[in-house]
Amino acid sequence: MEAFYIFPIIKSFFGKSDGETSIQNSSDVSMYLLNKAHVSTVAGNAFGDNDCIRISFANSMQEY
Repeated sequence: MEAFYIFPIIKSFFGKSDGETSIQNSSDVSMYLLNKAHVSTVAGNAFGDNDCIRISFANSMQEY
């Protein structure tokens, strides 16, 4: 299996709202992406940096 990870800084979204959901931290961003876009990410506080989220892409070698 091959995997690719990115760890973007998302703190510019803190304090924002779409009228329904308010974003205060990386956990809020992760839940927003899961609920609205059906995209799973990991909140950065799990890795010691609340200003980021982790996004990964994984694929088996057979798919290349």
